[in-house]
Amino acid sequence: SSLAYETQEAAAAAHAVHEAVAAQNCLQIQMADERAKVDALHGEALSGKRAVQAMDSELALAWAAVASAKAESSTAEAAASAERRAARIAGVRLGTEVEEAAYWRREHAEALCHFREELEAAES
Repeated sequence: SSLAYETQEAAAAAHAVHEAVAAQNCLQIQMADERAKVDALHGEALSGKRAVQAMDSELALAWAAVASAKAESSTAEAAASAERRAARIAGVRLGTEVEEAAYWRREHAEALCHFREELEAAES
């Protein structure tokens, strides 16, 4: 009877070990599933981070384009301003040259008139 009892206990212990091993295997499978879920979430987080970085890069490029457009606009405005200034200076110079030419025309006309008067006086 003692042998039967020990055999029964050994069988119960073996069954308990078998159940414990099965439970451990089940837990390992569940842990692997959870690790896979965590890895998937980590992958999604990395993907999201890359998407945010890409958007940041696009935004930086957009700001650079805006800055470039502003610089081009400023350059164009400066060039137009310089052209207007040059045109004003040229206009003043042209006006001065016209006035100077008119002055010398009057001087030559007066000199010619005096020369004619002197010539007529000399002829008479």
